[in-house]
Amino acid sequence: MLPTVHSTRAEFGSASAALQFVAARVVQRFIVPLRDLAVDTQGRLSHVGTQRIEALQGLPLADDALASLHRILGVPAAYAARIEPSLHVTSVGELLARHLGVATVVVEHPQHEKERRTAVAVAAGARATVPNEVVLERLGSLGVDAAVVLRGGVLDVRFGGTSAVDLLPGDGVRIRGALRNDSWGQDRPGRSSLEVSMYLLRLVCENGLFAQRELASRRAHSWSSSSELSDFVARQIGRVLAFPHESLRSAAARMSEEVCSDDDRATARRVIARHVSDDAAHSMLAEAVSTYEVMNATTGAAHHARSAAGVLQLQMAGGALLDRYLPRGR
Repeated sequence: MLPTVHSTRAEFGSASAALQFVAARVVQRFIVPLRDLAVDTQGRLSHVGTQRIEALQGLPLADDALASLHRILGVPAAYAARIEPSLHVTSVGELLARHLGVATVVVEHPQHEKERRTAVAVAAGARATVPNEVVLERLGSLGVDAAVVLRGGVLDVRFGGTSAVDLLPGDGVRIRGALRNDSWGQDRPGRSSLEVSMYLLRLVCENGLFAQRELASRRAHSWSSSSELSDFVARQIGRVLAFPHESLRSAAARMSEEVCSDDDRATARRVIARHVSDDAAHSMLAEAVSTYEVMNATTGAAHHARSAAGVLQLQMAGGALLDRYLPRGR
């Protein structure tokens, strides 16, 4: 495995504190053909095209950036983890030389410390994204209570109060808003980088789910002004915070009374099997009859998911079931 720079996770108790951290760092983006990139045995990335970009010479690769490059090139993670650096470089070099696509290389360093430049992300294509500063500035201006986590360009925010409501007798949930922004564009190309959801956490078992998800359109990323994107954030935050508790209770009651359809059960089985195991899918759904029980089995499986991405997918799958019973258009 090639040596890399460890990607750090930063946590903040407010949007303003996170904004100070983000503002103290310089981020540059370079869109280049993949075949014009090279990696050496020291884990450094360089641009080797005919007109070489000086700012992309010998940059240390962050572990997240190397993992993204592997995904783009189709290099299995288990294979990359065990091979010698020389073979690793040869494999990556051959794949880069054959690739006809372009990539966005994201370079970051602390202000006034260019010597600490690091290639922190390699994203497929030339994706338009929303700067984290735009989101954090709006959150700060609204004065919303927020807990913020930043890692690898991904901004995760839990905002609003910690109010609890009984969906069913003895089955309470804590309600907060959830905002996620992938400012470096490392997520799937077809997915919006900015989304706002209502996040529900069942108190009895700490199963979490994301409901009422609203995604900023990809066109908005490309053509909107900072103020328009800021207004989108404000609208979605207000929508989540004002969502009526009675609607949640009514939805849960109907879900608990309806037998889950075969299609929804099959979907739940597939997503649990994909991110946990076939055996887990069978056992977790064995006694689930109602749609409410299938939702809880799906979100409960997130505790056993093999990856953070799997946790997110299971929580979103559970939220998708609840969404069908919630009113829209608020």
